[in-house]
Amino acid sequence: MKLYILRPSIPQSFHIFAAILMFITAFCGNKSIEYGVPFPLYLTIKSSNLVASLIVGYCFFEKKYRLGQVISVVFITIGAVTCTVVSRNSKSMQPDSEIRNDSKHIETLVGILMCTGSTMVLFHFSHLNEMLIGVYNTCRLENIIFQNIYCSPCELNIV
Repeated sequence: MKLYILRPSIPQSFHIFAAILMFITAFCGNKSIEYGVPFPLYLTIKSSNLVASLIVGYCFFEKKYRLGQVISVVFITIGAVTCTVVSRNSKSMQPDSEIRNDSKHIETLVGILMCTGSTMVLFHFSHLNEMLIGVYNTCRLENIIFQNIYCSPCELNIV
């Protein structure tokens, strides 16, 4: 087995770039909840990562997906959307629900945009990883090792 730490074939600048992207993704995702994005909506946006990844992979990277993979993505997305709709309907039926003011709506919109942006970065990042493996023709193990080394300190600061 090759020691990837001693002689990496993927440039270290990519791993540092990956760590920065992962930090931004995690930060924006966590902040979006603080900005008032309802958690079921957060889950719906995050699960749309799967749909977007399938579409981008198929259209731009000529990836082929098995029927089971497509069906799984469809069911996950349907489940997340169903939870969001049920959660929204149950909140609107509560008699003591308060009407939100415009600044709260804007804050929630900012949170939704942050969550959507972090999701877009994440699915682009996954395809970037696939391209990188193809360019350097290396084992995925090297990529996993260095991304864990560089990304772990970022994740500890977010939690």
